Amino acid sequence: MKKQLRAAERVFIITILITFIVCHWLYAAENTLPGPEEIIAKNIEAMGGKEARKKIKNIKTVTIRKLVQLNQEYKATEYKERPDKYCILHETPEGIIRIGSNGKIAWQNTDNEAHLFEGVQASMFLSATKFDQPDVPYKSMKTEGIEQVNGKDCYKVVKTPEKGPDTIEYYDNKSFLKVKTIDYIKGETGYEEYQKINGILFPYKEVHFSNGQKFEEITYEKIVLNIEMPEGIFDIPEEVKAVMNKNKTEPSITH
Repeated sequence: MKKQLRAAERVFIITILITFIVCHWLYAAENTLPGPEEIIAKNIEAMGGKEARKKIKNIKTVTIRKLVQLNQEYKATEYKERPDKYCILHETPEGIIRIGSNGKIAWQNTDNEAHLFEGVQASMFLSATKFDQPDVPYKSMKTEGIEQVNGKDCYKVVKTPEKGPDTIEYYDNKSFLKVKTIDYIKGETGYEEYQKINGILFPYKEVHFSNGQKFEEITYEKIVLNIEMPEGIFDIPEEVKAVMNKNKTEPSITH
């Protein structure tokens, strides 16, 4: 009986030791992960660095956009210029959709309708199309571990803002290039096929998902920097100006 008790005690002690070693290993592994600030800094460096980015005055991109579930493709040409000018022309089968901003006002214009973005819609659009994305004040940032994305081991960085949902970013743990982002503006976006232009890396393919299903693939045919922009490309269309004037003169409805 005593021998059985001693054997049980030894098993218990060994189990405790193993549990302690495993917990210590997991704690040590977690604490050897680089902090989010270090990961983001290495990503900026890997992309070409802040100084190289500052030399860009404007960007023109030409993309082919495939709506996967509809099996439709169309071309889009996008223009960006400092400080916050933006215009994109979607050449869809239904006609050209022009969406733009002069940094303060955002709009959408088609052959059939002009629309002025307002309220939350305008704020989100203006924020998403800034030439240099501002440093958002996050309440906290944390490296939550390493996860596989498309067969690559990636650092998972979770950013918690003062208001609104978290943004989750995945960085290749070797190259520090961003592989995937999950945020409230674009949803889930994957970045692939990085290529260098004037010393700066750009992803030449984006894949967008909704509820885990791929719904759009964006392939970049051309990215050119510091060009002479087409005259009037950022001007507010006359149809949009008419909507703005109508909003000014239209009487407000009160309840």
